[in-house]
This record gives sequence, C-alpha cells and structure tokens, in this order.
Amino acid sequence: MKLPGMSGLEVQGELAKADVHVPIIFLTGHGNIEMSVQAMKSGALDFFTKPLDSEALLVAIRDAIDHYARHSRQRTNRARGAQLGSSDAARTVAALPGYLNHLSRPRISPPGCAAV
Repeated sequence: MKLPGMSGLEVQGELAKADVHVPIIFLTGHGNIEMSVQAMKSGALDFFTKPLDSEALLVAIRDAIDHYARHSRQRTNRARGAQLGSSDAARTVAALPGYLNHLSRPRISPPGCAAV
C-alpha cells in the first residue's frame, strides 16, 4: 500500500474516477483491517498481507480474470443493446452471442440416455 507518490488506495480511486474497469487485488506488507475494508468497499476483489499464501493468491487471480471477462461481456452486451435500441428485435439480436455460446457447450446426458 506504500507506493512512491501515491498509495494503492489512491491508485484505486484514480482508476475509478477515470472509469477504468479492471479487477484489483491488493498485496501489501503494511496493511491493516481499516485499509482492507476501504479497499473492498471501493471494489477490490481481494486483499492480501505478507507473508501470503501463494495458492490463495493464484485462486484470487483466476477469480479476477473470470470476473473481468464476465463483466466485459456484460458491458459489451449493454453497449450493443444501446446501439440497437430497445425493440423486441434489438433485444433478440443483443442476446444472440450468449445464446450461441450456450448452444456450443458440450452436453452431458444421464446414463442410459442418448445425447440430443
């Protein structure tokens, strides 16, 4: 949390002001409960103090990547919907990428049943 010229919490605040949407994970040797609460309330996905559990950090990084991908898709779909308008046809077109992705996923059939 101690950076030259700006703290991690200040960087987080500047990113929010600039409307930059990236997952934030704090890793510090100088953290406390107040800092962690402030970071999490401001949108951080996790907060670690040193020494840290490297496996927990890897899990947090994987979760952050998933979180970012999911929110990026949502923002893209909202923007696409705003461009198309709010008619039934526009909503159908905006929903197509998610529906097509759903169709392309492999299906697992219960034992004894044929895959459709």
